[in-house]
Amino acid sequence: MSTQWIEEMLGTTRGRAVGLILLCAVLFFFSLGSNRALTAHEVLMAGTAKQMALSGNWIVPWIGDHTWLEKPPLPQWLAGICALLLGGFNEWTMRLPFALSGVVVVLLTVRLMTRLFDARIGWLSGVVQATTVYTVMYARLAEADMLLLVFVLGAITVFQEVETQFATLTPSELQRYRLIFWTLLGLTNMAKGVAFGAVLIVFTCGGWILLRWDWQAVRRWWSPLGLVLGTSVAVAWPVAVVIHDPTALELWKRHLFDRAAGTLGYTQPPWYYLVQWPLQMLPWTPFLLIAAPRSMLVARNEAGSDRFCWLWFLGQLCLLSCSSGKHHHYLIYALPALSPIVAQGLVFAANQLRDLQNSWRRWTVGLPIVAGGVLVAGIVAGSLRSEFRIDGWVFVPLVSAGCVLLAWQLARRNVMKSGAVILGLIVLGHVYSQVVVMPRVDTSAADKRFLAAVERTVGRDQVLAACGSQEMAQHIFYLERPVIGIWNPADLPQALPPSDQIYVIARGHARAELALLGSVEQILQSTYTRREKSPQDRFTLFRVQPAASLAAK
Repeated sequence: MSTQWIEEMLGTTRGRAVGLILLCAVLFFFSLGSNRALTAHEVLMAGTAKQMALSGNWIVPWIGDHTWLEKPPLPQWLAGICALLLGGFNEWTMRLPFALSGVVVVLLTVRLMTRLFDARIGWLSGVVQATTVYTVMYARLAEADMLLLVFVLGAITVFQEVETQFATLTPSELQRYRLIFWTLLGLTNMAKGVAFGAVLIVFTCGGWILLRWDWQAVRRWWSPLGLVLGTSVAVAWPVAVVIHDPTALELWKRHLFDRAAGTLGYTQPPWYYLVQWPLQMLPWTPFLLIAAPRSMLVARNEAGSDRFCWLWFLGQLCLLSCSSGKHHHYLIYALPALSPIVAQGLVFAANQLRDLQNSWRRWTVGLPIVAGGVLVAGIVAGSLRSEFRIDGWVFVPLVSAGCVLLAWQLARRNVMKSGAVILGLIVLGHVYSQVVVMPRVDTSAADKRFLAAVERTVGRDQVLAACGSQEMAQHIFYLERPVIGIWNPADLPQALPPSDQIYVIARGHARAELALLGSVEQILQSTYTRREKSPQDRFTLFRVQPAASLAAK
């Protein structure tokens, strides 16, 4: 298949384009569906997607017998379509749309930074974007964040496409860009929540216009057709839901304002994001710190690309810091602005390596010594503790060998091969953490095994119900047999068909409520349920024999 379109879009060579896509494939797709169970946040999307597909109701998301309107359904639609096309609801099909979104984010970063800087910075920015902790993390989760980042980054890219070449655009080309921009603005409302993504886009692009006092730009972006198109995309689903359930407006209003006020949780101090971005930009934070002073000086003196990137990052950081409700993933829509700054740090380091007159002997000696010490420690740890055997006998030797190889290439002052070794070590670290470390700390694995045991225990002809709140989404998703979701155990008699025996999945402490319906027997229990304080908080399978009066109903 030809890659010419990729070259044209990225402004880079075919080899770099293919290499970048292969890098994304390894980081985002390797062991995507088997490394760990869906998290508590992922199953909310996956469970509602499955219930949508099974019921045929693609407008209103449900968890059991309650609507789930806290988030818009575009992620569910994409995941549900993947499941229907690719053969079933599993971790792979649920995460696939968002891994693909990660690839799009990387390609958009290359395109945008090539436009703002040059092809070399653009390509390096793509490599940085693909390998940062936050990108790898969220591209491998069935959550809306990476999808929303596609729309936010896409709109900013379109904005800069026009701003950097508007003098050469024909009226039809300008109108096409406007329509794309406004459509992306509207789509943000379908990805994660009301107005959040749109505010970030308008704040960044509008702030750039205000900073330059470029009132002609307002005329460039004013498009009644685009405004109608974007608004239609943004409000089509909410209007359809309100027709079905007018109380949804109050729910969305409460979520929007209460989350900003911090009353829905995630309350953090004003300086919270100042300590988050260095962690999320790992492993490239040192290069960012190297380049930041010079880049900020350039931004201060010139109204160019550096200034736009710092406006983008610092503006969104300050805006988000004004909200009492904070979460580390809210910041990821500002972090692509730092990728070209890291790229400048990499270029600076490469030039230093080429031009340095002093000896690099301390590096060529120090790295092997460190590598040897780490290797010995890893082998000893693997010998003493079986749970660290893979770490000590496989991962640590590979890292040690990489450090020795890096020292050799630094001694030879080979920039390309030194960079390749560093990139290889970073990729190895990401793959290892996803394939080995994450399954080891998987807090949902025990519940997944529990549900598999439920599947084997309860016959297909038996009535199986799940009680609780939104956590029922996990049961609905993982159980391949029909399961009836009931939020309140007291509603079971009215919701279930008459039967002299029913099986119910609920928290262990729900036994007292179920006992009001009849005799209760515990059949199975999970070995661990997320955030449990005692075994009574674990997911449990009960067999309930309703009282005669209830069974008759």
